[in-house]
Amino acid sequence: MSLSQRTVAWSVTAAMHVAAVAALLQFEGIRKPLMDSLPIMVELIKPPEMKQPPPEVVPPKPRPVARDQPPVAKAPPSEAPPRAGCRIAGTRAGRRGSCTQTR
Repeated sequence: MSLSQRTVAWSVTAAMHVAAVAALLQFEGIRKPLMDSLPIMVELIKPPEMKQPPPEVVPPKPRPVARDQPPVAKAPPSEAPPRAGCRIAGTRAGRRGSCTQTR
């Protein structure tokens, strides 16, 4: 067989196969299962994906819980005791020995 005869033979064979596949796809009984199985065949052909582990999620720190505390009783205002060297109650010693009012 010469090169041109071989080329013609391969071309005729390919054309007959294309015609046979086109004729088979005209029938819904053949076309529907074939179309349903195409995604499965594609999944088998594609290379596996490299899955990266998900990043670690640091949980947020809990907020402090506000608890009801008993109210703090305020002490009644009292007069401060007089400082040493001053004779009048409620006064303090200032410069040069004089007593001045604190209020």
